[in-house]
Amino acid sequence: MSATGMFGQNNGETTARTMADGQGGNGGSAVNGGKDGNNRNGGNDGQQSAIRLPQISEAGLSTAEVEEQVAQGNVNKIDTETSRSLGQIIRENVFTLFNAIIFVAMILVLLTGQWKDAVFGLVIIVNSGIGVFTEMRAKHTLDKLSILVASKSLVRRNGQDVEIEHEDIVLGDLLWLRSGEQVPADATIVHTWGLELDESMLTGESRTVKKGEGAEVYSGSNATSGMALVRVDARWVSTVTPPS
Repeated sequence: MSATGMFGQNNGETTARTMADGQGGNGGSAVNGGKDGNNRNGGNDGQQSAIRLPQISEAGLSTAEVEEQVAQGNVNKIDTETSRSLGQIIRENVFTLFNAIIFVAMILVLLTGQWKDAVFGLVIIVNSGIGVFTEMRAKHTLDKLSILVASKSLVRRNGQDVEIEHEDIVLGDLLWLRSGEQVPADATIVHTWGLELDESMLTGESRTVKKGEGAEVYSGSNATSGMALVRVDARWVSTVTPPS
């Protein structure tokens, strides 16, 4: 009787372990399935978030043509200095007419021996310090904004769409201009798909402007909606002497 009970208990434990293993296996499958599902969903989301570009027949510039434009200096080089240097800021705030008048008056007072009355000369230090501090804060803000604005552009070269830096854009490049992007260089629209630009920084007009094929777009404008393929036609000042 006790032996049968013992065997029955063992069989019950074996069955319980088997069921637990089965549940564990199913759990593992569920977890794996969840991971696989997440991976598949993540891939679909990534594909949906990517912007699809329209099919066009233009191939853009070839590598040889790009190299020729670079050799001629027709590149989108811009001045990276957003404000004056530290030395210029100090010089402009210290050597002012106001400070010169205060300094001369302080020297005259000191020559009379009334050095206590020359305390007003501290105004030079205070005035210059405030000016330098204020302009340095503005310079720091401008430098950060220039970093934020600098982004890559999508151009079409050799029949392929490639992402390049702003300074690598050359004259004649076919440039994709998409919603939310800033126009990096003056250009003419080749194809447009409902492009609208915010030109308030250039014209002061708050309304967006819808652009058609053949219209000019100017550097500094912002695309608010739509998309366009433009040809860069800005005339940069050549920084390289063309070969003779």
